[in-house]
Amino acid sequence: MESIGQILRQTRESRGWTIDQVARETNISRQYLEGLEEDHYEVFPAEPYILGFLRTYCDHLGLTAEEMINRYRTLRIQEQPAPLEALIKKPTEVPTKLIVTIVSVVVGVVVLALLIPAVIRLGSQLPELMAKKASMPAPKTWELTADKKFLDERFYTGDTLVLDYSGKTYRFLVKDLGAQLELTENGKDYKLRLGDTLFLDLDNNAVQDVRFFLKDFTPGQPSKGAELDVERLGAVTPLASGNSDLGTEKLPTSAAGSSGMIIEKPIVLQQGDTAKPFSVDVLFQEPALFRYIVDGTMRQENYYSKGQTIHIDATKTAELFVSNAGAVTVQVNSTPMDLGKPGQVATKLIQWVKDPASGSLQLVANPLY
Repeated sequence: MESIGQILRQTRESRGWTIDQVARETNISRQYLEGLEEDHYEVFPAEPYILGFLRTYCDHLGLTAEEMINRYRTLRIQEQPAPLEALIKKPTEVPTKLIVTIVSVVVGVVVLALLIPAVIRLGSQLPELMAKKASMPAPKTWELTADKKFLDERFYTGDTLVLDYSGKTYRFLVKDLGAQLELTENGKDYKLRLGDTLFLDLDNNAVQDVRFFLKDFTPGQPSKGAELDVERLGAVTPLASGNSDLGTEKLPTSAAGSSGMIIEKPIVLQQGDTAKPFSVDVLFQEPALFRYIVDGTMRQENYYSKGQTIHIDATKTAELFVSNAGAVTVQVNSTPMDLGKPGQVATKLIQWVKDPASGSLQLVANPLY
């Protein structure tokens, strides 16, 4: 019987698609696609990622996702050890003296093991620690020069990204790969978790100049590095003045004034004279991995089942990510919003922007990346 990975790989190859092509179209890291095709599930941070990416990959290949997920669950059940009582026959009666002897021997062995000096244990671990340190690659320097728009590389602790922008050079150092990716540049620290997107205004002109997207990262395993997608963005016309409801903070302009930041046409959800808080309601028609970030601070991620709902209240922004756009229906202030086609990984940034043509405020949804 063919394994899940064999079916995925043979189906992909029959369509003439490469791993890199599928990674771009599904927004699933090459490492996770290879893990699915090779049945190496230990590369995933948690089981919800396996189920979510397997469903997305099957939908992309035209396979029945539910059948493949049932195969995976059956495989997991088969891998579970048999109940202890099924492996041990009912013991016959043992003389009390023999029991006392066995217990004494076991206790003696345990006590002996506990008396082994801690220094010996540390000494046995030293070669492994040294080998692990030696396996870490030497620090590298990656450059996003003025003639390049994109950079997609795997970074390790100590690596440096050199970014040329508007005649000035910015150096981002990978400071740590522990619980999250930590970058530092000119005394400023930035932290990203798996799937996070970071926009930076390098020249302080209210225009987003560069985008960082943490594409692949396993917390607590720095030896695996982190795959970071960096994009140089086009110019965006800033607002001339702030909005009364949002203090002096500047809002971004809509995609009509953009020359590279947003590719898809924005979805206009509402218009008004002032920027007001808004709500997002999500209904899951099928199981899916879903993540949202409210006002840049509150972050929630989970694998939701069919029939579950989410209600989100936001003041300024709401960032949405779903592993299968066809698995959910979304309403913003009771207005339906289309995330995309079934099987498509979808992202949206919902926020108030100023329309440069009319000067009015619009609540719009734009793709994050």
